[in-house]
Amino acid sequence: ITSFFVFYGASQRAHPWLTQIATSTTINTLGDLNAQLLFPTSADASYDYARTGRMALTGSLLAIPVNAWYTRISYRFLTLPRKLAIFLRVALSQAVFTPVFLVAFFGVQGLLEAKSLHDISEKILTTGPRAWRDGLVLWPAVSTVNFALVPIEYRALVGGVASLGWNTWLSYLNS
Repeated sequence: ITSFFVFYGASQRAHPWLTQIATSTTINTLGDLNAQLLFPTSADASYDYARTGRMALTGSLLAIPVNAWYTRISYRFLTLPRKLAIFLRVALSQAVFTPVFLVAFFGVQGLLEAKSLHDISEKILTTGPRAWRDGLVLWPAVSTVNFALVPIEYRALVGGVASLGWNTWLSYLNS
């Protein structure tokens, strides 16, 4: 396990975008796999490989904006007291970034599902607020731990572990 963390940290420092794309694609794929196994749409539903592909592609497309946000916000508020800086990073992530991310997530999913713009906007308006509210149970705690304790090159990995459950839930909500 230690060698994996050493490898991941070195990869994150040397190739942050490629590492983020690989991490996010893997997490989204596993999240959808979990969602389909834990929350089947019917008793006789077969596994939907296209759905997993859409989740994987969404993960790869959103990896860079997610990484850019968390990297930039990690370097903000450095002159403030540490606890206040962490609080502001977490609050801004929940108030600003999360709603934008959810619009992007449901928008990309809708486009990949070939839905109409009306249907996509309907999904965003009906499912987005629930997803944001549900995320308030998980993400403030994960973000606080990440900003307070985790070195920057491992934050995506910690977030990725939390995202496994979160992406399972998002995949379920989207379906």
